[in-house]
Amino acid sequence: MTQGLMAALQTFARSAPERMALSSKDGAVSYAELLQRSRALAGVLRAEGIAPGDRVVLVLDNSVEFVVGYLATQVLGAIAVPWNPMSPCAALEGVFRDCTPAAALIEPRHADWLPALAQASAAFRSVGVTRGTDTHRAAGVSTWTWADRMAVSPMAEPCDHGRTDDVAAIIYTSGTTGTPKGVMLSQRNLEAIAAAGTQMLGLASEDRVGIVAPLFHLYALREVDAALRLGAAVLLPPGGVFLTSQLGFLKSAQATGLSAVPSVLAIMAEKYPAGLAALAGDLRYLTIGTAPATRALVARLRDLLPQTRIVLTYGLTECSRVCYREIVGPEDDSLGVHIGRPYPGVELELLNPSDGVGRIAVRSPMVMRGYWNRPEATAAVLQSDGTLLTPDCGWLSEQGELHLLGRLDDVINCGGHKVSPDEVEAALVSHPGVAQVAVTPLADPEGLLGQVVRAVVVPRDPALTSADLLQHAARRLEAYKVPRVIEFVEEIPSSVLGKPQRSALRRDAAPRA
Repeated sequence: MTQGLMAALQTFARSAPERMALSSKDGAVSYAELLQRSRALAGVLRAEGIAPGDRVVLVLDNSVEFVVGYLATQVLGAIAVPWNPMSPCAALEGVFRDCTPAAALIEPRHADWLPALAQASAAFRSVGVTRGTDTHRAAGVSTWTWADRMAVSPMAEPCDHGRTDDVAAIIYTSGTTGTPKGVMLSQRNLEAIAAAGTQMLGLASEDRVGIVAPLFHLYALREVDAALRLGAAVLLPPGGVFLTSQLGFLKSAQATGLSAVPSVLAIMAEKYPAGLAALAGDLRYLTIGTAPATRALVARLRDLLPQTRIVLTYGLTECSRVCYREIVGPEDDSLGVHIGRPYPGVELELLNPSDGVGRIAVRSPMVMRGYWNRPEATAAVLQSDGTLLTPDCGWLSEQGELHLLGRLDDVINCGGHKVSPDEVEAALVSHPGVAQVAVTPLADPEGLLGQVVRAVVVPRDPALTSADLLQHAARRLEAYKVPRVIEFVEEIPSSVLGKPQRSALRRDAAPRA
C-alpha cells in the first residue's frame, strides 16, 4: 500500500533516518537528509513569495537536485513543471508563456536565458541556480544559488495535501496539433500511478531502483515517486553518453530494478553486453517504456538477463500506466502490436469498433485532470465521466489483452521522444530557401531509435542543400527533432485544403547532399 509522498518521506525520515533514499555519482542521500534538503529549498521558495498553486519550472539534469527540486514543490503545495534541460531557450519560452511560472530551478548553463524567460512570463520573479556565483540576471527576477540560500533560510513545513484533486505537476507533451500541451496531474493521480506500478512489479522497501531515462519524462519521474513512497532507494547513474559508467554504477549499487528506454538498452546490449549481463545477479525486474522494443532487442535482453523479469509498458502522459506485457518466452511477430493486460485499476474500451478495431479509451484514477489552460483540447479527449480518448487504435483479445495497431495521428516516436511533424515543418519552412515541407517518420536505419525524422522538401532556391537545412534546424530544434533524412522533390501530395498528405509520403528515401 502506497501513501502520500510527503507523509511517506516524513515517516521514513523518522523511522529509518539513515536509510538510503538516493544514490548518484556524488554519493548517497538518506531519507532524513532528503527531507531536510527538500524542506530547506521549499523554505527558500516560500521566502521568495512562492505559494501553493504557483508553477515552478524544473530545468534540471538527472540528478539529486532534480529530485530535491521536485520534492520542494510538493512540500509547498506548488506545481512542479519538469522540462527538458537540453531543449533550446525558444522552446522553454513557449512553456513560460503557457503556464506563467512564478519560479524556476535551473542549471548554471541556462542562466543566460533569464532575460528572455522574464519577457515570456510576467509572473516570473524568482530563479534558483543549482551552483555557481557569477550568473546572468534579469530585471524583476530574484536570482540566487541553492547552497547560499538553503543554508540560511528557515525550513518549510510540508503542506497538507488533504485536497487530493489539487494539481501537483504539469508535464508537457506534444499532441496531434504539434503544440506542447501541459498535462495536469493531481495528487490523487500520482498516488494511483505509484500504487499501480507497485502492485504490478511487487515493489518493496528493499528495492534499489535504477533510472536510465530522463527525469523530466513522466516514465522516469513516476518510478522515482513510487520508490520514495515505499522507502526504497532510487539510483541515478551518471548522465551523458558513457554507458559503461552507468552500468558500472548500477552494478556497484546492486540494482534490483531498472527502468530504461529501448534506445539506451539497444546500445547497451550491442556495445556493452558484458556490463549489462553483470547486473543479472541482483536485477529482479527491467521495465521498458516510452517506445516499442524490437523483437531482436527483447531476445538479446533475455539472453543477457535470463533470470530478470522483463516488462514492456504502454502509457501516455495523460494516463501514465495503461497496459503492460511480461516477456515469458520466445517472441513472435506480435511484439510491438501485443501490448498486454491493463494495469490494476485500468478499464479499457474500444470506441466505434470496425472489425473489432477501435479507438482506445481508458478509465482509471490515473487519468489526467486535463490540459493546462486548454479547455477545448481537454474536451476533445476527456469525457464528462473521466474517460480518456487516446490517440491510438487497437483491438482486445478474448483474454482482455490489448493489441495496438497504430496512432491516429502522425506523431513520430524517436528513441522514446515524441516529435511533432508540425513543429519540425514550421522550423524548416522558416528557411527562405524552402517553399513547402512535409515531415514523416522513417524507420531508424541503425535500429536503435525506432523512428527518426524524415523531411520531404520543395525548395524555393535550387541551390539549397541538406547541410543548409540541417544547420537551420539545429538552431531551432532539439537534436532528436532534427531530420535524419532530407529529400528534395518538385511537389508534395496535398489535400484539397492544402495540407500535406503524409500517408502518401511514408516510404524510404535517400538524402541528397
